[in-house]
Amino acid sequence: MFHSLKKFVGFKIQASDAPCGHVADIYVDDVTWAVRHIAVMDHGGIGIQMASVEPDQVARIDAKSKKLHVSRTRDDIAGGPDVTLDPPVSHHVNNENDPHLRSIEEIAGYKVVASDGAVGTLDDFLIDAEHWKIGIIVVADEAGRKVAIGPGLIDRLDFDAKSAHVELDKSHFARSPAYDPAKPVKRLEDVPLVGREGV
Repeated sequence: MFHSLKKFVGFKIQASDAPCGHVADIYVDDVTWAVRHIAVMDHGGIGIQMASVEPDQVARIDAKSKKLHVSRTRDDIAGGPDVTLDPPVSHHVNNENDPHLRSIEEIAGYKVVASDGAVGTLDDFLIDAEHWKIGIIVVADEAGRKVAIGPGLIDRLDFDAKSAHVELDKSHFARSPAYDPAKPVKRLEDVPLVGREGV
């Protein structure tokens, strides 16, 4: 089953023993497109401002209640790694940090540039719940029409220009079937991806 990373932002974190803040952001690697950190913001209950939950610590996704159930105690999360020590590109103050770590909150909205011009913006990122790796990126054009691409189509992300560059021309996007976010995605094969053979 695939899930929207954008929708996860704001989800409550349910530790094994008590509630523990909410999802403030999600950091992904722009080479492997795997989720690296889930940034957790506390409302003051356990005295932390920002902590990190790793994807393999998520025991269950409860989309209906908007909760991520985590296999760690509240104290474990509070005493765990500070996510600000491994910041995404948008938070870098020097060149010592990972240049491939990206904030979902930051790159959502980046302009998507095909080989012959702009085609829309990055709208959402879908991960498979088993591996916590982005398999589908949703692109929305100015009219609101959405199409799906595989992350491998993105050649590079440009932080300064706030853009994502893809290797196909605009005609591939124009003739691709529209993506409907209201339909649950169970298998990657069920989604017509831009650039896939026959699309």
